[in-house]
Amino acid sequence: MKRKLRIKVLALILILTFILITLARSIPLTSIVEGRVKDVFGDPLPMAEVTLGKHTTTTDEMGNFSFEDLKPGLYKLMVKAKGYLEYDYEFLAEIGRNHIEIREENGLKPTNFAVDFHVFYAPTYVKKEELFVLVGLFNGTKSKVVIESLNLVEPGAFEGEKIALITEAIILEPASLKKLELSGIASPITQGVYLLQVDYQIKGEKLFGEFYDTAQYDADWDPHR
Repeated sequence: MKRKLRIKVLALILILTFILITLARSIPLTSIVEGRVKDVFGDPLPMAEVTLGKHTTTTDEMGNFSFEDLKPGLYKLMVKAKGYLEYDYEFLAEIGRNHIEIREENGLKPTNFAVDFHVFYAPTYVKKEELFVLVGLFNGTKSKVVIESLNLVEPGAFEGEKIALITEAIILEPASLKKLELSGIASPITQGVYLLQVDYQIKGEKLFGEFYDTAQYDADWDPHR
């Protein structure tokens, strides 16, 4: 009786093994390559053109892209976006899901002088809420850029009411990135649109730029998420 039971168990194991081998052979061994494209400031880049081998797609509003049903192997990924240098990356796509993050120091670089400006507020250990200002400066030109002043203007402020973010000039060499943070502006937070005024020079020419951002609540202190 026990011998018959063992034979039945072995037969069942063999049948299950055969079924599993058949299923494994029927499943295609393909690769999925997905990722997200951001710039050097950490901001997502929508509508960027992403090419992988013979395949091309565009990123969505959050900078995401995806390629499916690919043969595993060596690929060259290329990214193009208006106003940015082209990006390329060679990698080995393995069977299954492959994720690529293009961001920060590997992120797309602007081809000109660029300013990134974010205002958000969040709770801290000291205050119920405090205002935080993040400013990114990238020199995509072939010359030095001298930032003479960075001034923050709060919503509803009168002419001349500015908060200076720097006390001395900043010199940016070509292809260099500078990040600044102003923190500790306590409650009550002024709601509305904030203005960043930038005075700078390129090759001795005085230039001026204005950038706007609405204060957003961000408990994680990360405006790029």
